[in-house]
Amino acid sequence: PMLIQPYIENAVWHGLRYKESKGNLDVHIGKDATGLKVEITDNGIGRKKSTELKTENQKKHNSTGLKNIQDRLNILNTIYKTNYLVQIEDLPSDSGTRVTISLPIQNGKAS
Repeated sequence: PMLIQPYIENAVWHGLRYKESKGNLDVHIGKDATGLKVEITDNGIGRKKSTELKTENQKKHNSTGLKNIQDRLNILNTIYKTNYLVQIEDLPSDSGTRVTISLPIQNGKAS
């Protein structure tokens, strides 16, 4: 639960909100040979520029949302012997961010 939503919210709040022109957010959900793949891509200002624009008050706030998701995935991977994986990559020239969530399929079901 709530695995995809925080990454979409981050794309809007940290990448697209400060963009001067119209932004684009793509969410693709599909299946490949290993399981389900969710890809969230934005053409926002990028993580580096977003960090630079943070106000002093924002810099004092220690957000734990994405860390909590990673902790939850680590627990699920341990308990269910799965390999849920989240990869975050900066697109070239600070042209946005791509998040790929991999959910392996075991015995015909996403585990």
